[in-house]
Amino acid sequence: MKILTFTLLAFYIQSTLAEPLGLLDHSWSFDGQTDGYDIRGGSQVGHDHFGGDVWIDSQSRTYVSGSYQSEQVGGNNGLKFARLTRYTATGQLDTSFNGTGVLDFPLPLASLSDNDVFVTGSEQNGVFIGYSRIFCPTQDDADCHMDIRVHHVSSSGSNLDHITVAFDVGSTFQRNDDRLVDMAYSNELDRLFLAAEIEFTNANDTDFGAVAIEVSANGTMSLDNNFSFDGKQTCYFDHANAAGSQDQASAIAINPLGTVVIGGHAFEGNGINADGWNQAFCEFSLSGDLIRKWSTQSTGIQLDSREFLNDLLFLKTGLNESKLYALGTQPNAGTLDASVSVYELSQLNEWQLDSTYGENNTGITLLGLDYAIVGDTEDYASEFSMLPSGHMLVTGTLANPNQNQSFFSGLFLGMLKPDGKIDKSWGYDGFTKHNFSLTSPIWDNSNALAIDPNTQDIIVTGFHYNGAFNQLTAKFHNDRIFSSDFD
Repeated sequence: MKILTFTLLAFYIQSTLAEPLGLLDHSWSFDGQTDGYDIRGGSQVGHDHFGGDVWIDSQSRTYVSGSYQSEQVGGNNGLKFARLTRYTATGQLDTSFNGTGVLDFPLPLASLSDNDVFVTGSEQNGVFIGYSRIFCPTQDDADCHMDIRVHHVSSSGSNLDHITVAFDVGSTFQRNDDRLVDMAYSNELDRLFLAAEIEFTNANDTDFGAVAIEVSANGTMSLDNNFSFDGKQTCYFDHANAAGSQDQASAIAINPLGTVVIGGHAFEGNGINADGWNQAFCEFSLSGDLIRKWSTQSTGIQLDSREFLNDLLFLKTGLNESKLYALGTQPNAGTLDASVSVYELSQLNEWQLDSTYGENNTGITLLGLDYAIVGDTEDYASEFSMLPSGHMLVTGTLANPNQNQSFFSGLFLGMLKPDGKIDKSWGYDGFTKHNFSLTSPIWDNSNALAIDPNTQDIIVTGFHYNGAFNQLTAKFHNDRIFSSDFD
């Protein structure tokens, strides 16, 4: 799961008393020179590195999962592999983890999975790392397809166990791509839940996939046969075609009341350009039964109906009550903006928008940004996380809507109050934005964020471009627990 925060030009925020919330933390340094961030990789084309996800343990050590292109193979056709990096609380590589602070995984990544390497915490500061791997059942490269691979890693860097998951519901090898899109772990249930996008026989026919994995006391993993006979379930919408259409999962969250929700987007094909998508949700019981599914499918004519879902989380609000928060990207004033929607169960036991949340009490808050370099931007959400105060931190990438995105993108962070209104006391009117170079092409993207459980400071990961793609990790100030600006 994912989230982020960023800042750009120094004149945006200035303070002589303290570091403003949302600025780079200059005390976090990999080498004593690149204060507040670490860019790993190089400028050699074909040796790309990406940051996919981030998690911070109880000792403020940061795990970053990502990918790298093998320098042994070299060239643009070099194989890509998953990598897990651990930093100390002050930003150096943590050599108590695998001796180097870096742990590589031997099976090559599937194509187009550069950013889809996920990490989440387990017991005793261990972690799970998951990705989509290449699997080739024959010597014919055309038969290669995606399977899901998950490793359980101890806090010292040893491999406790690994598991491969495959739905393989297509009629041919080429239609058996199963792509991991998110993970969530429950200490109370000793279960790891996976969200996947799974491929069927017809072209452009994909569904949501859910996986439940049981984790034993010694760290071994097995498919949970209480969550269906093989630990796997599927869900679909097929809005555009009764014979099958694209339903793309993107996130998963565990309801503290005992259910699991997978979210994503379902293709409808409406709108003036026939490119409409809907945010879509499937809710399963812990025994794998599909309890509910719903989407934002439009019943009217809209010029732009592209609504994408990026992340999910639950908040327990009472003994038998919880709210579901959904981070998305959707149209607003002619561009795309990040959005946060909140759902609560109605008296009919159906999820509906919470009318007490948002700038206009609609259940939805839109986060529209502009940038000094390009003006109004398209703002793509990546991840969000809730602070103990109930504030919501959102991260994503802003891009120039009037040019090819490769010419400009930057990182942003935004802070919402518990009622969904933008917290203008944080950062610059509620936001910070950042680039790590102003040399064209300017290209910095945020994929994920994590909040330090001890300080509430923020770590973001993604990528920075400097002739090749580099893994980016950065730390930002957010020590609200020591400030007095709570509402």
